[in-house]
Amino acid sequence: MRSNLDLPCFFFPRAAARAPETCASCPNRSVCAGVRRPTVEAIRAAGAVLGLDPTDVRFVDAHVEIDVDEPAARADEVFLSEKLSVEVRLSSIARALKRETIRLSEEVFRRWERVRFYPVEELRKVGRRMASSISD
Repeated sequence: MRSNLDLPCFFFPRAAARAPETCASCPNRSVCAGVRRPTVEAIRAAGAVLGLDPTDVRFVDAHVEIDVDEPAARADEVFLSEKLSVEVRLSSIARALKRETIRLSEEVFRRWERVRFYPVEELRKVGRRMASSISD
């Protein structure tokens, strides 16, 4: 799909550096290899789409670390990573020490509703159904 749309994989720099054979036969390799590091201005503009206001941006190896004061979610990171074609890590994400479910802050939902990023009511319905099936 990415090849058909000429979309780079945001994890290309990390994957290619770790094991070049990972990307060797990928038909999208030329698209990924042509990606340039985003500017700080582009990062700020992408953050604004989500209602995030980056306070600091650091380029670290094959990813970008972005400090934000607003509570954020993994969906924010994935959106920014795809939009900017580089792996993004946001400072305000609650990260689990082990694989588990993390409850999203209501502030995240309100921000998503405000900027019309995600269908929050549908997400809440799915959450209620999941909680109901677990408690049954």
